[in-house]
Amino acid sequence: MTIAPLSIAIIGAGFTAHAAAIALVRKIPDPLHIALIESSDRRGGLAYGRAGDTHFLNTRAAQFSIISDRPRDFANWVEDSLGTRGKPVDLGASFLPRTMVADYMQQRLLEQVKRHSSAMIVYISGEARKISRQASDYRIHLRGNSWLDASHVILATGYGTRKRRLHGLDPFGELSRRRVQKARRIAFVGTGLTFMDTLIRLRRLGYQGKAVAISRSGRLPASHARETVPPIQPVLPPDPDLLAIWRAVRSQVDSRQRGVDWRSYINGIRPDLQTLWLGLDEKGKARFHRHVRPLWERLRHRAVPHVHDEIMREIETGRLQIRSGHVSSVRRLISGWRIDT
Repeated sequence: MTIAPLSIAIIGAGFTAHAAAIALVRKIPDPLHIALIESSDRRGGLAYGRAGDTHFLNTRAAQFSIISDRPRDFANWVEDSLGTRGKPVDLGASFLPRTMVADYMQQRLLEQVKRHSSAMIVYISGEARKISRQASDYRIHLRGNSWLDASHVILATGYGTRKRRLHGLDPFGELSRRRVQKARRIAFVGTGLTFMDTLIRLRRLGYQGKAVAISRSGRLPASHARETVPPIQPVLPPDPDLLAIWRAVRSQVDSRQRGVDWRSYINGIRPDLQTLWLGLDEKGKARFHRHVRPLWERLRHRAVPHVHDEIMREIETGRLQIRSGHVSSVRRLISGWRIDT
């Protein structure tokens, strides 16, 4: 009896899409056809497909892997690619360029396909506009009146960016060097990791003017430790209550022993995050977004040390000003923009 191939369409070609495809190929022994659909020809998604020379992973290489049971896989792949495996070079402790990740993901996926007896992977460059039901299958309608049928569909589009941008420039888009060099002052709405990467990118393109960044908190992401810190799992309350969990973590961070880095506790709670989140009720999740999320993201999503240092030098020299406030309006002027806070 001939078994019809299981066809799966994955909309997106970033980290989540490749991780899903690898997991499917590893777990499904039957014939398998997988299509990864990406709106651009840059495989790797928003985070890695559009990365430039100034973009670095905001985690150490040894803590990054697309295969769950290989915790040091990315560092091993880089060392194999550079021929440094087995030599006294610890790339695992380094913050490596994001441009490496797209090649890493694709190679690991193709390796899994080769080990499979009858799996096939295809990348499709096209924008998925709509999904409709066709009998027992799904039809993915692509731009240009083309389509693709699949028995299963996985949405791996990430957060994405707004298609209709009312004001300003896309930080992930192409930037004209001439336009950047002519600018006198640049304003950023947001003070997170994207802001930090974009300002450094603009400086590399030749921007010499001043910059101002506005966010509600007016605070930058914390910096990673310069040396690797071991994770320490904080003692958590048995009751999945947001306030109790937050108080427990904060108290242990604040009363840490001398010589223990606070990042150890934040790293130590990572394996429990999904369980903790699923244990919260809807009110607890809403309270997290209102009250805890800004501080948590600052502590959890940390900046690469040398990137953080460069931003701090911008502040110390007066080239960058960080403001706290809520942007109420943005208006177009003859010579630029007016931002009201």
